[in-house]
Amino acid sequence: MTFGKWIKEKRQAAGLTLEELGNIVGCGKSNLSKLERGAQNGINICKVRPLCKALNVTTDELVDAWEEYGSGT
Repeated sequence: MTFGKWIKEKRQAAGLTLEELGNIVGCGKSNLSKLERGAQNGINICKVRPLCKALNVTTDELVDAWEEYGSGT
């Protein structure tokens, strides 16, 4: 698994489309798509809390996933 696939699984489990998640987090769906595909290495630190809230994960879970799976690139 990659970090991007982890994000995608969490997004889908939350029942969100890329567009819906982008609206919540405050970034474009293309940026999130790149993140899920591993074409983008990370997300702006200002977006971490809204991302975690939308995906129903803690910041610790997000960081742990990043450490375990890395960027996938």
